[in-house]
Amino acid sequence: MADHLGWCRAQPAGRLNRLVTLSKTAPDDVLPRLFAAVDRILSSSSGTHALDGEDSSALRRKLAGLLARGLAEAGGILDADLDYDTAAAAEALGRAAPAETAQLLTDRTLSTALPVIPFAWKELLLQQHPEQREPLADAYHQRIEPYLVPGSLPPQAETAALDVLDILGRDSPRWAALVRGWAAGNTAGRARAAVAVRHRWKDPIWQELVPGLLDKGLSEHSATILRQGIILVNDVAGATGINDRLDALQPLLNDPRQVVRQFAGEAVKNLYPYLSLLRDRKT
Repeated sequence: MADHLGWCRAQPAGRLNRLVTLSKTAPDDVLPRLFAAVDRILSSSSGTHALDGEDSSALRRKLAGLLARGLAEAGGILDADLDYDTAAAAEALGRAAPAETAQLLTDRTLSTALPVIPFAWKELLLQQHPEQREPLADAYHQRIEPYLVPGSLPPQAETAALDVLDILGRDSPRWAALVRGWAAGNTAGRARAAVAVRHRWKDPIWQELVPGLLDKGLSEHSATILRQGIILVNDVAGATGINDRLDALQPLLNDPRQVVRQFAGEAVKNLYPYLSLLRDRKT
């Protein structure tokens, strides 16, 4: 039935409503088939605007609830990533119902359901142009911003929120402006900026902000988080990945400020053993 609803020529909203009804009695292991149909409908020319307007608000909420169930089911399987069909439906729903999808992401952030955006969904989001993600990014920022005050969130949840903002805002001027604003602020703002850019060492904003953050002052904890963003090796693709990190650190090693050079030097010391290990394996 789900496959039929994904391809038939009935009105898209009616087909989506029928899928929601089917999901109420469907076991969790067949949810990906329902999500495949949701993705096909929302990604088709006739279904692109199927969820527009106030009349569709209830359907948007139901689909977001169904997605929340699918994400919870995937998250309950140890070391399992989200399946492609669920990820594709999540990406499509984020475009068609950004407010409701943003609320789902906010709920996952506050409950520390990690990762808030599973890898398969993240990959699809990052294939979009920044302007395509912008409605979802803005909706999430509006909802999470009241919690981004010192002490409102546990550290793990705040880090998760900053990571979601990074994914949704990647390469967008708005995200860059947001992070620059934090970096120019007080100690708490600088700590937030350090977390936000810790994995962006390939991007110009890392070179732009990191020396200033270190010079203005970061706590030892914030500096450690910033350093871990460039030295974590689970993201390294062999020696090339380590060399890319060393290249990113080179301007900091030549910085006139001692605190910046010290930060970079410690990061380099952490990276060299991995480079030596890779060379030993080749020989």
